[in-house]
Amino acid sequence: MMMSLYEKSCDAMMKFKAIIFDLDNTLLIFGSNVDWENMRKDIVKHYLKNEIPVEVVTEYRRPLLLYARMFDYGKKYLSQEKIMRLQQEANEIIEKFELQVVNRTMIIPGSIEVLKWVRKRGMKIGVVTLQGRKATQKIMQKIGIHGIADAVFYRDSPGRPKPYPDHLLGCLKELNCNSDEAIFVGDNTSDMLAAKTAGIYAVCVNVHRDYLSEEELKAAGAERLINSINELPNVIKELE
Repeated sequence: MMMSLYEKSCDAMMKFKAIIFDLDNTLLIFGSNVDWENMRKDIVKHYLKNEIPVEVVTEYRRPLLLYARMFDYGKKYLSQEKIMRLQQEANEIIEKFELQVVNRTMIIPGSIEVLKWVRKRGMKIGVVTLQGRKATQKIMQKIGIHGIADAVFYRDSPGRPKPYPDHLLGCLKELNCNSDEAIFVGDNTSDMLAAKTAGIYAVCVNVHRDYLSEEELKAAGAERLINSINELPNVIKELE
């Protein structure tokens, strides 16, 4: 039986069931206020004190990437139980620095309008962030988006954080959504790698042009580059 024009329209509208967002530099500005240098010093001291070799802890300059990679690297030197305790303590170090600057968080203009547009479109909203639970909940409350997401995965949620796909896959499960029914929107290579591995269409808000080329982002998994979150609705309409 042939589908009516109305049925075809509804079918197209439902191509994507969910949009999953990163937070920092995608919907809001947070990280630019964090004391990354001292955070990294404290994390490095913590790992070295717990028998992680210096060549491992000095491989990554970005402290959150170092933290994420330690879930795998740590297996070479510690038991699973010790790794989990090590990472819990590292998370508390990171959290201390995050909580210091929560009140300086700023919403990116247009973000709330885009979230409302996605919701009005009938799609679910997910958030997968490298920020911790305590800071993220305070941030979302502060900027007025607390409760807007159907599923939120934090750095300290079960599983490995980005660039691993664990949290994106967990978010899909909570949203009752397949990977080909979702779009992930982020801003860096860790975001794109996680989406690529999870099999999710990746849109990158290209805000790091001074040190991340389009070629690097595409190689990491970006399938579409936009200059601002405000361009996302048009991208979704084009894809549908």
